[in-house]
Amino acid sequence: MDKIYYYNSKGVLKATINEYPYYASESPFRTWQYEYDEVFGSYSNFRRSNREFPFLVVVISDNLADRDNLCHAFEEDVLSGEAGYLVIRGWKMKCFVKAGEHLFFNRQRDDEMRFTIVTDNPVWTKEKTYSFNSSGGGSQFDEDLDRDYSYTDSRLGRPYNYGYSVAESYYASIDVDSDHNGFRLLIYGAQTDPVIYINDIPIQVNVEITDAERLQIVSNESERTIKILSESGAERDAFIYRDKEHSPFITLGSHSDLSYSGIRFDLTVIERRSDPPWI
Repeated sequence: MDKIYYYNSKGVLKATINEYPYYASESPFRTWQYEYDEVFGSYSNFRRSNREFPFLVVVISDNLADRDNLCHAFEEDVLSGEAGYLVIRGWKMKCFVKAGEHLFFNRQRDDEMRFTIVTDNPVWTKEKTYSFNSSGGGSQFDEDLDRDYSYTDSRLGRPYNYGYSVAESYYASIDVDSDHNGFRLLIYGAQTDPVIYINDIPIQVNVEITDAERLQIVSNESERTIKILSESGAERDAFIYRDKEHSPFITLGSHSDLSYSGIRFDLTVIERRSDPPWI
């Protein structure tokens, strides 16, 4: 059985299931269903319908603290109003554990704990971050940098400065396992009207950020936001300053091409699936 990890809302590991003394089945998380709209025999607006999952955990221990620790790990996030995460094979689902029921047997060391998990977005995600700097360096990607030619073209408003120029442009490719992925883009200041091209689509926000600020763009199934983050932890909304002609809220396929110039940024790809993987 795969281990099932529970991380609290702060990202701290609070419980490991399928490791003594806790054991559980993954089967509730592998049962999923889509709802849809039907109009004149056509189907559209597919969406996941099951937002609650039963979670049966068997505790094999004479130590009553083992029961307390598991319940408290789940309850503290409910009381704080911040969801925790279940993680299987590196894939996570954001959720609350909203209810629990104890079933005691004749022997004290046998205790089944029936929990109920609720989530507003019943999807499993896996994140991978790629880092790029303003001089073309990066990590975890295939690169083809400093492409210079002797022709000038324009596509989607992007100038192609083929030939040697002061402002060098850089190119990188990212490959992941699936299509229709979300992303989180973090651009480091100082920058004015920063733009990054993903598959020839400009991801641009017309703002100015300082050395002490970061521009964060999230394009995910459950979140579409643009914020300016400061070192103090303060945030301010920059949604209104997005490029209106080319929406930055796109999805990424299994292969994506990036081009950029003079920008340092991190791109986190958010892969999604309906149940945790088997392999």
